[in-house]
Amino acid sequence: MRRFLPNFVLATVLLAVPVVAEMSAPVTKALGFEVLLYVPFEFAFALAAMLLFTVLNIYLSRRNQESLWRGLTIGVVIAAGWFEAAFLLVAQIHQHTGGKL
Repeated sequence: MRRFLPNFVLATVLLAVPVVAEMSAPVTKALGFEVLLYVPFEFAFALAAMLLFTVLNIYLSRRNQESLWRGLTIGVVIAAGWFEAAFLLVAQIHQHTGGKL
């Protein structure tokens, strides 16, 4: 539970950015995809999320007297899962609102 709650909060906050961008954009423009994949450069948001998850989990591991490598590994795995979930969610919202992939 000590590791789940901070990661869940971070994932929810990070997921809100492309979802809100997708929902506020016109149907023909996939703004959520652009935020998630291309703005300001390719995969910048995903790299920032990976950095935040990694730093958070390294901090949590060090606080619990665990290995630094364990926190690093958990952070990277959670970031990869977050990116996959975010991509699928933005794609579903885009298709549901009438956009085409």
